[in-house]
Order: sequence, then C-alpha cells, then structure tokens
Amino acid sequence: MIDYGGSKKRPGKKKIWLSLVLTYGVSALLGIGGYYGYRYYCESINDGFLRGTVVDGEDVYGLTPAHAADLIADKYADSRIVITEGENVDLEGNLASYGYEIDRGKLKDDLQTVFLQEKGDKLAVLKSIFDRFTYHFAVKPAENTEVFEQRVQVSNLGVARYPSKDAYLYYEKESDCIAIKEEIQGNEISDEALRAYVRECIAYTLNEEEAPAVQAKAADEGTTQVTEQAQTADEGATQAAERAAADGAGQVSEEGSTLETENAPESEPQQPYEEMPVAGPQQVAGEGLHRSFEFPWNLSGKPAVYADDAELTAKRDAINEYAGAGLTYTFGEQKEEYNLLDLAERLMEIEDGKAELSDEKITAFVEDLADRYNTRYRERTFESTLAGEITISAKYNDYGYTIIQADEIEQIREDIESREHVAREPVYLEKNSWGNPYYLRRNGVDDLAGTYIEVDLTAQHVWYYKNGELCTETDCVSGDVTNDHGTQTGCFPLAYKESPSVLTGGEGDEEYEEKVEYWMPFFEGQGLHDASWRYYFGGRIYRGNGSHGCVNLPVWAAAEIYNAVEVGTPILIFYE
Repeated sequence: MIDYGGSKKRPGKKKIWLSLVLTYGVSALLGIGGYYGYRYYCESINDGFLRGTVVDGEDVYGLTPAHAADLIADKYADSRIVITEGENVDLEGNLASYGYEIDRGKLKDDLQTVFLQEKGDKLAVLKSIFDRFTYHFAVKPAENTEVFEQRVQVSNLGVARYPSKDAYLYYEKESDCIAIKEEIQGNEISDEALRAYVRECIAYTLNEEEAPAVQAKAADEGTTQVTEQAQTADEGATQAAERAAADGAGQVSEEGSTLETENAPESEPQQPYEEMPVAGPQQVAGEGLHRSFEFPWNLSGKPAVYADDAELTAKRDAINEYAGAGLTYTFGEQKEEYNLLDLAERLMEIEDGKAELSDEKITAFVEDLADRYNTRYRERTFESTLAGEITISAKYNDYGYTIIQADEIEQIREDIESREHVAREPVYLEKNSWGNPYYLRRNGVDDLAGTYIEVDLTAQHVWYYKNGELCTETDCVSGDVTNDHGTQTGCFPLAYKESPSVLTGGEGDEEYEEKVEYWMPFFEGQGLHDASWRYYFGGRIYRGNGSHGCVNLPVWAAAEIYNAVEVGTPILIFYE
C-alpha cells in the first residue's frame, strides 16, 4: 500500500458533543449570572423593601418606607374594639380612641432605618433575590396612658353600675311571715380592674389572637344558681331600695296613710350566674383588629350571703315560729308599726335555730320608747300667745304621759306570744291617787295637740285654745303676790270640774268661804273660777288685791271655758 503522508484523523462524535455542552453551559451560566446580577443590582438601588420584609404582619415588599408607614398606620386606624354587656354597649372605639395610636412620623423614620440596613447588607440583598430572606419588624402602637385612663373609667360605661346584694330576710305582708329575698349579682367594678381588663382585650386584638368565646359557666361550688330572670328597671339599672328602720323606732305613719310593710327592694337587672363569662377577656364577635368582648362580670364582687345560706334559712324558720305577731303603737294620729321582722330584730335572741324573747332587749326597747314619748316631768317649751317661747321646768311640769315600763314589758310579751297583730297605746300612768287624769290627748310627741289653757300672769290674761282654734280669751286676776299668795307657775292637767262649788280656805282673819258657779282646779287648791264679786280684771290688780292663788275670771268667760273644756286639759301658767 502506498503512504501519501500528511493525513489527519477526523474528531469523534464524543468530543463534538462535549464541546457543545460546554458552550451552552457557559452561555447559560452567563445568562443566569447576568439575570441574578441584574436583579441584585435592581434590589440594591431601588427604593422599596426587600422581598421577605414583614411589618406587623403586613408584607411591605417593594414599598417605600413612607408607603409602608401609611399602610401600617391605616391598618391600626381601621380598628374597632367594643366592650358589651349583653345587648348593651359599654365602650366602643378604634385603638386611637383608647390611647393606642401609631406615630406616623416616628414609624416612617424607623422604617427608613430598617430600609437602609437592608440595602446596606449585601448578603441580605443576595438572599432576597433567591427568596431566602425574611425580616419581621414589630411596630405595634404604644399606650398613651393619659388618654387611655381618661377613656377607660367606670363613669364612661354605657350601663349603670349597681352593687351586689346579699340575700336577706324581709317581712312578706301577704303571707304574714318572714321570707328570704334572693341575692343580687351586681356589676360594680373599679377603674383599675376595668383598665386591666381592657388592656387584655387590646393585647388580644393587637396580637390578633383568638380570645376564648363566651360560654355557659356553672355556678361556683357552694353557691346557688339564679333561676329567675332578672327584673328590668324602667331606664337602665335601678339602685336597690334599702330597708332601713330608725334606731328604736318602727315605721311611723299618719292615720289613714298606706304603709308599705313589704321591705324587699326591687332587684336590679341581673345576669344569671350560668351565663357569666369565665375569667379573662371573652370574645363575642369579630376578628383581626375588629373585636367585641363581653363585660367581665367575674371581676364584680359576688354576694357574701346566698338565699340557701344555712344560717339565714335557720333564722327565718326560727322567727316564723311567731308568725302572725305584730305590734302597732298609737300616739294620737301618729303610729309606730312593728312587723314580725322588726320585733325579731329588736326583741328576740336567735341562736341554734331558736328564737326567744329577750328580757334585756325588751327592757332596752321600752326604755327607748319611754325616752322618746314620756312628757311628764320633762322640761317643756311652748310658743305663748304674747311672749314667744316659754320654758317650764321639769319639776312643775305635772301634765303629760309616763309609760309604766314594767307593765309595758309584760304587755309586749303577752302581745307577741299571742301571735296576733295588736294595735294599742303604751301602758301609761293615767290617773293620780284621787282619780284625776294626768293628760288629755297627744299627737306623736306633741301632748298639747292644740288644746290647752294659757295663763299669762304678767299680762293677767287667759286664752283657751281647742284643736288649734282660739275659743275664749279674757283678762283675769291671779294670786296676790304681795302677801305670798301668788299663783303657782307650771303645766298642770285640769283635775276635774264642779258646778256649783263652795271654796274654803285660809285661817283666822284670812279664812274664807265663797260660792262659785264654775270651779276648775289644777294645783293644790288653786284653780280657775268665776269671781262675780269683781268688777274689774287685768292690769295690776293682782298686786295688792289679788286672790288666794286662784285665777279669777269674769262669769261669762268662766262659763264659756267650763262648758267647753275637758277634764285633763293642760293649763300652762307662767310669767313672761
């Protein structure tokens, strides 16, 4: 074979494919590098946040700090937090109204700082173009305490507040016995507790967490569920009417008036225990920054005594052993009424489920009654016709009422043990040893009651008032003060009346015997009577030509008074 020389071998297919792969690979790498290089360049120089930047849950990729700040501020401005109480609204408003507001200027500056930090971090920029960068920035609104506390206070709540009330005993007129008024769950809350609760609600809202939903709550162990529906007041909640009796006194009424002996107050609107929310914020509606929460009833004080309290029910049953008993004191037109509960509270000792009348309490009760209504031998003041207010010393105030305390104590026992309603006057000392009365009538503590005879020794004048109306007035002549026969001053009941009568007295040259038509004695032989032998009355006659102590009257005046006056009428005698 002939060898021509200079011949070369042709490349194989394997080498050709390798060349092509290398060429395309380098081109692809250059293309990808150029693409990501371009993206890196763009991310480095543009005015938007890197991909993966999140501010308060909002993706701000591509937004400028100013636009991002507006987005976040608008988000919190478009919020709504409501505190409800059933169907009523207590508080309502956006976060700013509660003092939680974003400072747009500061937020923009903070975001600008974050923006510059991102753009200056080459690794962060590089990661962002490969979606490997994440940055979370929290800028939640801070509390303006002054604004918050001004907004969140009990006085701003839309529903009126009322306190919890313990169950208590009351007299039920219809059944004429003692019953138990159920406890009332109130809704009072302090400003501090309310603010702490609202802060919790706001925290849930800002964190966009789900608070527990309102759910039924069983009554606490040892307490009673309220099964009756709450009573509703005409306008919102009404305050409970307190049952109060004045110390030492029952209910006082004018004759003919209607007395409310049902001492149970009206109940405030009340949320049954089984519907009370449990502790912590209770969300009733909404999501995100729009939330409604139920009022925290668990923060309101609970009653200390419930209707099934063993001690309370035992006390009720013990008192009801005297069911039917009642006592009404009459003082003229005025009355003091004591129902069964009043009597139990004032006159009984209740221990170990048994009620017994207490000697000590009954004695103290009667002493107080006497202190308030005894009028005899007490200093007396009254408004005279000419001289204004006149005071009569206790020593010479022989007119009036005296309660016989020992007899009254026994009478009270008898009345209560009869288990009947008794209406009567206290047991008074009515007459002296001669059978003369100590009093005429009274109206409460006023034992003159508009009917009395007034003798002004300075003016030498007599007035007779009956039921507040002037019946008769006349000049008079009283006892001669120049020879120690002056008329005794004081307040005395008219002992009796006699017509005609023969007056005797004196000794020796002063002995006398005089027939009169109208004799009205009041003190140790002194009295009012006609003096037919006198032609003149009044002035200064009594100084030198006065009587032996009696009050001399013209015949006509003595007759008028005698025919109208009642035995026992008070006679007030005084010097101005």
